[in-house]
Amino acid sequence: MAFTKYDSFNSLNDSTTEWKIRVRAQSIWKGITKKTEEFRGYNIVLFDDSSERIHAFMSALICPKFEAELCEGQIYILEDFTVKHYNGDETNRAVRNDKHIYFTTDTKLRKDENNGLKLPEYSFDFYNLEDIDPMKTDNRFLTDVVAVIQDIQPIAAHNKKEGETTHVLFTITNGKTYINVTFFNELAQSFLKAREKILDEPVVIVISSAKVTEWKEALHLTNFPATRFYLNPKHHVVKLLRQRLEEPNFYVMDIEDDDVEQCQILKVADIKKLTDDFIELVDEEYKCCNRSYPYPDKRFKLYTLCSDDTGTIPIIWPNDEICRLTGKTVYDVEADDDEDVDAINSLHSPNMNKVPMLSPNEISKTKGESPATASSTNKRRPRVTEEFNDPKKIPPLKIVKTEKV
Repeated sequence: MAFTKYDSFNSLNDSTTEWKIRVRAQSIWKGITKKTEEFRGYNIVLFDDSSERIHAFMSALICPKFEAELCEGQIYILEDFTVKHYNGDETNRAVRNDKHIYFTTDTKLRKDENNGLKLPEYSFDFYNLEDIDPMKTDNRFLTDVVAVIQDIQPIAAHNKKEGETTHVLFTITNGKTYINVTFFNELAQSFLKAREKILDEPVVIVISSAKVTEWKEALHLTNFPATRFYLNPKHHVVKLLRQRLEEPNFYVMDIEDDDVEQCQILKVADIKKLTDDFIELVDEEYKCCNRSYPYPDKRFKLYTLCSDDTGTIPIIWPNDEICRLTGKTVYDVEADDDEDVDAINSLHSPNMNKVPMLSPNEISKTKGESPATASSTNKRRPRVTEEFNDPKKIPPLKIVKTEKV
């Protein structure tokens, strides 16, 4: 039986496009621009028989040629593609290989139907949980982790400008440290459904291409479009971790629920009966935040009348409470109002929007355009008619003759 020779990932370079590799597609996801939601193409994480991984990309223009063949976990024969080196400024890379593959119009992709050399089911690049803290400030790479699920919170939903989003929070540990994990939207729902089907306890999870972040001074792992999770997968690292779980000194974290202080609900009649002792002080005195405003500050102050079945009471809402409830300051509200063009124009006089009429301050005449007069004379006449009504007799003007020299 003749064996086909395939190129290794280490031998790939940008000198030619005549390459041929046999790979498994571990994860496939769409590249979409966040602002414009434009589809840019497909991203694929590939690995070969030596578990070496590489990232491949096909642009949106050639996706229709290969889209029907794409399937996670499938083994492919990939030929005639371009190899490029990373520039170094890319972010959120799923693979730490310094090269990646570009599909072209000449690229050939076909499923491997032959029973060739067996490829692993998965290929990961694991990092210890205690070693990923520096990654929260390094956004170049995503990371792979393996740990035991310790606690799963109920799924939560909240509304944003983009619409309703859901997330699920849980904790993972490897016996030495623990980290919080948050999955959002579709991945959160898929995780909960997959967890319900697992009966073998405890559950070991492998998270591939997770994004390391920090939330409220605590380290978090969250999902990215490339993120995938596997529960109790058949992997040698998972097997070793399950063996450690049977040891008596394996650290199991006890998660205590935080005591949530319940707000006391009072009726209006009860509020009116309260004395000065009900007012809470800090160190037996009122304290401010020691902030100074070098300019006049605009603040909210809302007066309301609140009532129930026991009576009515006036309540004054301070600025801080209104800002907390509305999420806006006075300046934010004014800025929103100024964005209305009709409102802006209504504040000005309509005359301000008109083109001013220009009146000529010079008289220009041409021959034949002089207005008609009753009679013409060369005699001098006074400029104003009031001179004729002046009781004082105005002496005639003398014309002084000058001799020519």
